[in-house]
Amino acid sequence: MVHKLTSVILIGVLLQACSGNSSSTRTVSGEEETYGISGRIGTATWGSRISATPINYEGGPTLIENDSGNLVYDGAASQSSQTGTYELTAEAEDVSGSFIFIANTDNGDVFYRCERVQGCDSLAYGKYVPLPDDLDVRAGVGELLDGMTVNVNWITDIASSMARTVYIDAVTNGLSADDRADINQAVLDDIEKAKTGVYNQYTMELANLHVSELFGLTDIISSPVVAPSQITQIETVSGDALVEGVYYGALIAALPYLADSANTDFVTKLGEITGDVIDRRGQLLEKSESPDAVTKFEIFSTASTILRDNINYFNGLGARVPAGAVTALERLDGVAASMREDVETSVDVDVPARLAGWRTAIENSKYFLMDLTAAVKNFWGYDENQPSFIDPVHGRRVDSYYLAHETALNTVADLAFGPTGVLNEILEGAEILARCEFGEGDCTPPVGFAIETDESDSAGLPSDRVLIDGSLRLIMRPIETTDADAGLYNVFDFEIESADNPDEGVDAIPAEIKNALALGNGKKLYWYTEAISDGSITTRPYVRVFYEDSYASPPAGSFLDDSDPSHVAPTQIAIVWPLVRFEGNIDGAQAGDNGEHEFNALIEANLVGVKDPLDDASQTRYNPVTFVVRARSTLEPDAENRTDLNVQLRTTNSSSYYPTSKWPATHEFFLGRPDAPTEITDLVESLYRDQTVLSDGRVIEYFDEELRGRDFISRIKLYPYDSSTNTTRSESCNVSWVDVDMDGDDERVEQSCDTVIELAGEVTLDELLERNFENNVLSRYSVPGNGIYEIDLSTSAIVSGTEYQGLTEGVEYGPFSGTFYDDIELGIDRLTAVAESYLKDPEDEALIPVIFELALERQVEDEFALSASYGFGSEETYENISNQLGVVAGGDAQGFYLELAVSEEQISDGEGGLKTIEVERGYWLISRSNVSMGGTDQSVLAQIATRTEYTQGNDETACGFNDRDKLSAAAPTDADSNDGCEAVAYLTVRGALVGTIREERENVFVARFVDGTWMIIGD
Repeated sequence: MVHKLTSVILIGVLLQACSGNSSSTRTVSGEEETYGISGRIGTATWGSRISATPINYEGGPTLIENDSGNLVYDGAASQSSQTGTYELTAEAEDVSGSFIFIANTDNGDVFYRCERVQGCDSLAYGKYVPLPDDLDVRAGVGELLDGMTVNVNWITDIASSMARTVYIDAVTNGLSADDRADINQAVLDDIEKAKTGVYNQYTMELANLHVSELFGLTDIISSPVVAPSQITQIETVSGDALVEGVYYGALIAALPYLADSANTDFVTKLGEITGDVIDRRGQLLEKSESPDAVTKFEIFSTASTILRDNINYFNGLGARVPAGAVTALERLDGVAASMREDVETSVDVDVPARLAGWRTAIENSKYFLMDLTAAVKNFWGYDENQPSFIDPVHGRRVDSYYLAHETALNTVADLAFGPTGVLNEILEGAEILARCEFGEGDCTPPVGFAIETDESDSAGLPSDRVLIDGSLRLIMRPIETTDADAGLYNVFDFEIESADNPDEGVDAIPAEIKNALALGNGKKLYWYTEAISDGSITTRPYVRVFYEDSYASPPAGSFLDDSDPSHVAPTQIAIVWPLVRFEGNIDGAQAGDNGEHEFNALIEANLVGVKDPLDDASQTRYNPVTFVVRARSTLEPDAENRTDLNVQLRTTNSSSYYPTSKWPATHEFFLGRPDAPTEITDLVESLYRDQTVLSDGRVIEYFDEELRGRDFISRIKLYPYDSSTNTTRSESCNVSWVDVDMDGDDERVEQSCDTVIELAGEVTLDELLERNFENNVLSRYSVPGNGIYEIDLSTSAIVSGTEYQGLTEGVEYGPFSGTFYDDIELGIDRLTAVAESYLKDPEDEALIPVIFELALERQVEDEFALSASYGFGSEETYENISNQLGVVAGGDAQGFYLELAVSEEQISDGEGGLKTIEVERGYWLISRSNVSMGGTDQSVLAQIATRTEYTQGNDETACGFNDRDKLSAAAPTDADSNDGCEAVAYLTVRGALVGTIREERENVFVARFVDGTWMIIGD
């Protein structure tokens, strides 16, 4: 059984055989040591927030919510001084791994010092120039050390962008997954489209080395930076370090001048240079006559000009200019002079020895991906020659065992819940008791039923009993509630006589206890007194029915499966059967697993009745509100082979979805009512606004909605603005038409008011109604049992064209007919299922467990959250391999934990508005044993997480898991982009990300590693 979990996966491979990163935490006198990090932002960027941010599982900087509710970058943070310097302090235990240093404007306005002698626009030399609010300049560091210097400037930002870039196959010639040779060659020839990759130690350090060589620097991260305006004041560096510092400072100072010359800002110009470097795969055009070209010559000649002007300025003042500054100027001039027309740079750096270990990690990742791909395709081991999650022999055994269970349970379910089954007999018994009316009605039962008039129970309430087939006694008694009238009740119980669950078996039950019914196949169902699912009470099994009105006994016809409108149906039914037992023969499983099994089940259900409010003669039908079933089967007599099932369900829209049949069925979920009317005449009978004056003189504004089929008019009341609390109070009320003066004229009279909401600020009724109009609250109405309907307000004076005009006080508007807009569907608020099986290994007598857990939230069809976990292995080697995994696995065991969430988010549409995108997020943690990697078998713990973004209804091929069959287009956070499905996966080895996976062609997944290698991992 193969299921494609999603079209984009994020795999973090944590190889146990290679795990165990050493800790860098040191202690002094029993206390953890702190790390001190310092550096400079730009040449002198003042007021910037600087964060040393750890890398998240998606290979990007980690965001957190601060005390003000705003998202900020995680990690140690500081603010740059007027000279551009900063200092950070962090606990040693918090600085392991790779970090991104990010300078931005989160702390307020940020400025840079003008390094041009001629000044910067209207600001003089040495003054501070404001930077754009969207400033985000970064530097990547593969490893942090105590006392380390980390520069953050536009040159380190280019390296940061390179470190997080991957190039994918841009061919779109429709090659299929079967065109292997063509795909391989296409991948080799056409790796030309830059995509967001990952930050990690390998990519960061290589990018830093690459950009250092590109600009002729020893180390862009730690080299000293000397601003051109400060060359006469430097005392901390000398010799070659001074030359490099001045050289570096002049290059950093060049960008603001380049931006000004191009009539743009700092951030835009940096993006232009970075984009060119990325497009050229880390190179720059040396020189060009094109005025729009980004060239190395332009950068270096600008830096040279700025430095030369500063040297001349200080010479003119008679200041001492260090010789190192002159040498730096000569270096800049030399680079500029060496540039060639229309030729790219050819920077190529070797991988340093300290990163050599990444080769092994990448190779191991490839072995793992190949094994994982094969195992997913061959999950149950149907192909014995390929890796699988389940041992093939055991997989066939589990298959046959569950299929045999399914056959046996289907037989029992038909006999228990079919048209002539046990449940029907119980309902027939309930109907007989209802007609008897505690001896006051028709007490002549049909054959097979015997009424036994009971004495009043211990509470002094009436009680009747019916004996069904001489083997099951059903007891009817009313339940007193606070609103019950004398002798009248709206809640009744139908209790099944039972006894405590005996250890000695059914023969130990006293003969006078009637707690069984025959199934029709020679087997019996037995009901027992037991604890309910939450363990709060121990009770006999019962069915409880609720009515809207009060009765001396349940109305006759309540339990008939008909559509007679004269029959009063319960508004709610609760079924609580804490223990039902039966025996069944398992046949069709493998030898040793067949035989007589004992089944024990707990069943609890809460059903709500739904009618069509537009049709008084409609049948009451029932939806599940909650449902709980727990079942265990054991092979007799040793009871070692066993299977446990635990299912819990809570639904949504259960009181407003009108099902197609009277009793619940699984096919009812996520379906609209098929015969819902396309139009409802006079759906909104009137819309009305007015005001009333209270005795204290306060004026209360109100708005009424009168809908067809509703018992009350809905009213919203708005009280005067309260300046002391800066709030406006609103209240919801139910209103009825009442002939108060008995003159034949009805008036609107409030019956009850409940929901109170405090609105922030001063809000008028006109403003509130206009907001409701803009959000379609005023024009769309949910009609229980039917759907959501829309009215056209432009047919009245409320709306002119598409513009809201308002309602005049004292004027009734309507009626308005409603046109069908959308379905009301029965959804899943929460579903959890746990299946656990233990099968005895005939060879070594050990038990082999298989565990599966599922949780699902799916309130509407296209939005849901799913989690599942699975484990398999021999019991003696079972161990908890990871708390995160959530299932136990070890030795030869296999297991996984999976999460998938589909939701909708709103992002900018690039035109000042918002657009809705669909977002899929996933997480998969896998335990695999005996994975062949490099000639040895290793255990692997794999982490998989996902993020996919797209919109629907465009021309691109659909992507993702949930709506793969629908047309979609890209929906990244960059609203201007529309280049297909935005989906990516990330691979992690020993805590560091090593590559990305993308669906580069429909159903073709390519892994690209940080060393530039790649592999097709499957389709």
